Amino acid sequence: MLYFFYDHLLNDDLRAELLSSADELRSADRAIARHVRLQFHELDDRFDSAVPDVAPEANKFVTGGVIDVSPDVLAAIDRHYEAGGRQRRLRGVSVLVPGASDYRVAVTHVSESIEWVGLSPTREYVDLIARAASKVGASERYLQELLSFAPTRDHRALTNEQAVHAA
Repeated sequence: MLYFFYDHLLNDDLRAELLSSADELRSADRAIARHVRLQFHELDDRFDSAVPDVAPEANKFVTGGVIDVSPDVLAAIDRHYEAGGRQRRLRGVSVLVPGASDYRVAVTHVSESIEWVGLSPTREYVDLIARAASKVGASERYLQELLSFAPTRDHRALTNEQAVHAA
């Protein structure tokens, strides 16, 4: 099964460290998921940052990585997100992998949260994702869009109530 990821798991070393599953997780192929966009709305205590999710939106795309995973590796990815306090479910996305002649279906984790509160990630977290996305060959346009999520004010300075009203 193909698994698409677009967050801190794009970083090869971090992915292997966090999931500590297998060497097969070390390298990923670039993939582009269509008709989705990034949105930062959840906090992850491990990064002390807002972290991304994908939301449906026509004519938008997200660049990420794709790996072929076994059920055991997928279970390890589930545990990783649960450890960060994030309730996720699997959803199918349409991805284009370089060298492929057509889109393929992959699965990814998306939030079960109904309320989409816009938060800003930390600069460090955005830089982590941008470096990893660049390594897998993300376009300059995508990298600029990703960097635009850098905070204008830090989410840590807001209470939950303020964050809801700021969105």
